[in-house]
Amino acid sequence: MGTERHMTSIDRETIIQKLRDFHLQMENYIEYCRRHLIRSASAPSVSQLREAVTKLAIESAAVKPIVETTVGRRSLSEGRFNWDPWVGAFIRDYSDGTSMRRIRGSLDAVLQSVEETIGYLESKDFIESITRPIAPKSIQRPKVFIAHDGPSDLRSRLELECWRMMLEPIVAEKQTSLDESVDSKVDRLLDGCEFAIVLARVEVAIDQDSSKIPRGNVIDEISRIRAELGDNYIILLEDGLSLPSNQSTGVVYETFEKENFGEAVLKVWKALRSKGLL
Repeated sequence: MGTERHMTSIDRETIIQKLRDFHLQMENYIEYCRRHLIRSASAPSVSQLREAVTKLAIESAAVKPIVETTVGRRSLSEGRFNWDPWVGAFIRDYSDGTSMRRIRGSLDAVLQSVEETIGYLESKDFIESITRPIAPKSIQRPKVFIAHDGPSDLRSRLELECWRMMLEPIVAEKQTSLDESVDSKVDRLLDGCEFAIVLARVEVAIDQDSSKIPRGNVIDEISRIRAELGDNYIILLEDGLSLPSNQSTGVVYETFEKENFGEAVLKVWKALRSKGLL
């Protein structure tokens, strides 16, 4: 075990307290999930569960790097399915027993890693290794471009998940413009990205003949993404959408249902991992 930098006693106590606070929040959330599963009188609603896990996911963005630097990165498996417990623990899909079982297994794995990290930071070996504080290294996060059809909870979810997995989400309208056209801005931003996620929803779709297709800006950005990034992208199409015939050949896409968006997020992480970005 080892950390990327030495720290003072004050640093150490602050980090340990942060880990303990996070550990307590996770235990409370696990109890929430348990009451939801057994439908007790005090069982939380799905909306309450999702609110609780969103707060945990935000906290995990700061805790995960500390834990993985100390005890290493781990993965879970079930059959041929493998996943990062830090992703699985904070999925907001409570639709069936399989989802809840994987969430609980992920939560247990994250709890164990947090406990091991606390134990190591409190150990004699670690205390003796403390020398002097030095400036932490700056973190270079891989950039992921998010093309979308307007502000939405789903887009916000993708941004949050990117930050949590040590990736930097790039949303064009949130970036500074340099006296340039929208097309030029998108091209400039894509030039600095390693991967792209395209999100298209039914509620803002365009009717074309007898089908529904994504908004025009999404179709245009798919072409730009393919030209700039090759096959380093994934398209998430909500059920009911299809791509125009001139865009569908050789295009990689996944469909999703809004109620089970967590499954789409897992497909994104699988694609990112296959490209060596996770």
